Amino acid sequence: MTKTEMLPLWSAAFGGFVGSFIGGWDGFIKALVMFCALDLLTGSLAALKSKKYSCSAAFWGLTRKCLIFAIVAVGVEVDAAFIGDGSIVRTAVIFFYASVEGVSVIENAGKLGVPIPKKLTNMLRSLDDKEEGKNE
Repeated sequence: MTKTEMLPLWSAAFGGFVGSFIGGWDGFIKALVMFCALDLLTGSLAALKSKKYSCSAAFWGLTRKCLIFAIVAVGVEVDAAFIGDGSIVRTAVIFFYASVEGVSVIENAGKLGVPIPKKLTNMLRSLDDKEEGKNE
């Protein structure tokens, strides 16, 4: 077999490994992948618009996204060890990170000039104020 003939085989093996690692490919994972990709895209566009784009920042942003999926994998293992047949922890982890990524996408969209509803802006500000209070 040539290298080009081996590519589909290796791709399938890699996809199967990753799929089992994160508990399968379902709607929740699709949503999380979408939110992570949108956050990377909108964050990069916002940084380019403000002339603050950095390859280093993009690298660390991508690294954080990979860590999100590693934490989902930990949730899969916790479910397997303590719950057995369910996916409660995995789903909670996915919902948490999907919401964090969703808020980030909205913030980035605002930086790009997309109008954001006033109530949503106020909610984001209050969340940001609560986070700043935790870090003090």
